[in-house]
Amino acid sequence: MAIGIEEFATVYKNKSADDNRNFRMEFQAVQSGVSDKTEALKSVNLIKNRYDNVVPYDVTRVVITPGSDPADTDYINANYVSGYMKAKKWIACQGPKKETFNDFWKMVWEQNCATIIMVTRLVENGKPKCDRYWPVEKEIYGDYDVTLVEEKNRNFFVVRRFEIKHLRITIRGDVERSVTQFHYISWPDFGVPSNAAHLLKFRRRVCCSNPCDTGPVVIHCSAGVGRTGTYILIDAALEQIEKEGKTDLFTLLNNMRKERMMLVQTDPQYAFAHKAVLEQINFGVTEVPAAKFKKQVYELREGLDSSTESLLEMQFKK
Repeated sequence: MAIGIEEFATVYKNKSADDNRNFRMEFQAVQSGVSDKTEALKSVNLIKNRYDNVVPYDVTRVVITPGSDPADTDYINANYVSGYMKAKKWIACQGPKKETFNDFWKMVWEQNCATIIMVTRLVENGKPKCDRYWPVEKEIYGDYDVTLVEEKNRNFFVVRRFEIKHLRITIRGDVERSVTQFHYISWPDFGVPSNAAHLLKFRRRVCCSNPCDTGPVVIHCSAGVGRTGTYILIDAALEQIEKEGKTDLFTLLNNMRKERMMLVQTDPQYAFAHKAVLEQINFGVTEVPAAKFKKQVYELREGLDSSTESLLEMQFKK
């Protein structure tokens, strides 16, 4: 059942009581998909899967152009996943392996993707989670020449911009494109970020940067289901709130699970998605551009010396 923004805090408090007891019960009721996975389990494709138990459904899998070698099939461990009221908003995939670098960049090119979201580190707790599929400076992956143009390090994420050149296209003008990777580095495997506000800020940065006339946004963690699914769920819930003033994360997740298996892996991740939504409802956007800071302070302080409660005092109470 959809929860309105006015009652969301009360519902969240109830579900998180007793160590998230009601969140656990609700998460256990989420349905698992039952679609076929025949392509993923073909012997020629098995080496392309990072984990044997996390593979794409046939019905929503992303199909790439096969190569001339029999091993270069049309398979990649990736599914289309819908956003709020938008089919194929996302391509949810596993963290690329060395064996799939060429396929990954082929998918990015063929699907006309301009944005990649990475929500895992390369190594966590001494275990490899994703291979470095981008160049230090410049690298050729199959038919694609990828150049790292810019890398900006922030407190909890990194932004990298690449130029991709198709080496075999000689007639059409579309031979080079720009792709931006947003790498969130503060999300532990099987866990949740310590700060929901940071993730919301990261999401705003992504939303402002992704061109509207391009293909799906590529998103991956290690297996491409836990952290990946949690981010997609938060995004869909916030878009639903923006349009309807209410949201239903349970139904959203059930629909997502029909398109890629195991999206949102744990009940703490499910609870965190609600926490992030509550953070947005309670506080909204609190960032202020430097150029507008003086004006913002004046507006916040207005009424401070009168009997009327100022915006500054109201914000401080929150």
